[in-house]
Amino acid sequence: MKAIPLGFVKANQTMLVFLTLSSLVFQSAVLLAVTVMIAWISLLFGPKANPAVMVYRRFVSPDPEGETEAAELARFNQSIAAVLISLGFVLHVVFQTWAAWLPVLMVTVAASAALLGYCIGCVIYFQYKKVMFKLKKKRSSA
Repeated sequence: MKAIPLGFVKANQTMLVFLTLSSLVFQSAVLLAVTVMIAWISLLFGPKANPAVMVYRRFVSPDPEGETEAAELARFNQSIAAVLISLGFVLHVVFQTWAAWLPVLMVTVAASAALLGYCIGCVIYFQYKKVMFKLKKKRSSA
């Protein structure tokens, strides 16, 4: 199974918290648009294209024996973040209402919780895998 150094994951989470929180505090659609672009670029092209990882690599050399996170899990979490941030941006551009900021707030809270050690995306991923396993098992027995 492919793995990503935990430092890369933490750098990405820190960047997400900083950008989403700044977007919320300043109610900035421009900052939110930048966050959307970074989230999708990171998702589509992987950690090597992630600005937070680039900065992290410049100042810290990853320990090859250090802690890692499954790449599939990191990608799943990044997918949720990218979709929610994009949803917030689209809602903001179309409706310009406070409710547009709720998906962005959800990403801020989830990334903050992950930095503190509780991965909400991991819980969702586990539940998703459990449901998929049960469906697969049900199909094979039918």
